[in-house]
Amino acid sequence: MTNLHKCTRCALGAMALVLAQSAFAMEQDPAATSDATSLNEDAEFGAEIIVTAQRRDQNLQNVPVTVTVFGAEEIENARIQQIGDVVGRTVGLAFDAFPASQPRLSIRGITSNDRGAASEPSSGVFLDDIYIGRPPAIAFDAFDLERIEVLKGPQGTLFGRNVVGGAINVIARKPDVDSFDGAGEISLGNYDRFDVAGFVNAPFANNTGAVRVSGAYRSHDGYTHNAFLNEDVDDQETLSGRLQFYGEPSEDFRVLFTLDGTRARGTGPGNRVLELDPNDPGPYTPNLDRDVTYGSTVGFQNTDTYGIRSELSYDMSFGTLTFLGSYRDLDYDLAYDFDGGNADPASPAFNAINISGGQRENAELSSQELRLTSPAGSPFDWVVGVYHYYQVVDRADLLILDGVAPITLEETYNQHSTLDSVAVF
Repeated sequence: MTNLHKCTRCALGAMALVLAQSAFAMEQDPAATSDATSLNEDAEFGAEIIVTAQRRDQNLQNVPVTVTVFGAEEIENARIQQIGDVVGRTVGLAFDAFPASQPRLSIRGITSNDRGAASEPSSGVFLDDIYIGRPPAIAFDAFDLERIEVLKGPQGTLFGRNVVGGAINVIARKPDVDSFDGAGEISLGNYDRFDVAGFVNAPFANNTGAVRVSGAYRSHDGYTHNAFLNEDVDDQETLSGRLQFYGEPSEDFRVLFTLDGTRARGTGPGNRVLELDPNDPGPYTPNLDRDVTYGSTVGFQNTDTYGIRSELSYDMSFGTLTFLGSYRDLDYDLAYDFDGGNADPASPAFNAINISGGQRENAELSSQELRLTSPAGSPFDWVVGVYHYYQVVDRADLLILDGVAPITLEETYNQHSTLDSVAVF
């Protein structure tokens, strides 16, 4: 009976706690439906968090959208370096990094399995409000950032393209006209990991303009060893940079020009063999060390992407007129051993049929947006505008079956896609 009484008291205590939390939640402002992920003390103690989830600067608590926000300090402390690093810290967000040429985001379970050249994801990634239309291009380095906003649920009214599941908006730190500033950091780690990042901010023209230069270099040796070829794979070398010019020709007129680019090189993944074991109750049992592969080729994974962005804003008595224009270019080249085996009968990963291949893609993306936003303090908030997006993609997929004749194949599948769309909102 004693145990029963203890369990009853525990259950009543838990119920009281739930009811107390429910009552507390009912007392909150019903308009503040946003949820913020906060890792720094300022956010925990209620400091104002400004977001642009509705195409205007707003306090997070006044935005009727489910938003998870990572500030600059949080990004640095949590070592967020790519979009995929946000996944483990955001409820309802998943990231499928395979294949590396076509990574996919999933927000609240909504994703897309179509990986063709004409396909687009159901959850979009934006860099300073510019849509990143090709999946390989979203693997850019997250450095010198102001914040990352994860918007959950359909965002098509204001973000437009392919945001049925939601959107991730990455906002870089902007030039500061008030102070000369600079900082840098160096990190060392296992596998000869070497990371260095920094920025310099310099005002000019009597503090009516500023330039900001930021960059990052990251590298590490391979995490996996190819014992068949005696080489390491899964290495990485990434160089990224961003140059920004900001000016205020008048009190009401602001201009911002940005040039950014990323160059990534690596050997790609080291696949391992899975072998059917009739003595094991499970269907498959790994027969090799997870850090060792025996693939017949090492492969490579190379990405080059750069973008140009312009933003012009003019404040008027009845609203703010903003123009956003951008051009982005992507070159992606991938080749690797699909099955992780080889044709040597003495090898632990002997495979009579070896499968390898690759993918090469070039994409050009451009967008223009003109919008008019209601001024601060107006009786109600409104946004109107027009948006144009243009995209050209050329892609070649290669598949090679290297077996014993007639079990051989070498086939190339070429794709070309053009997209031209206009929207009014």
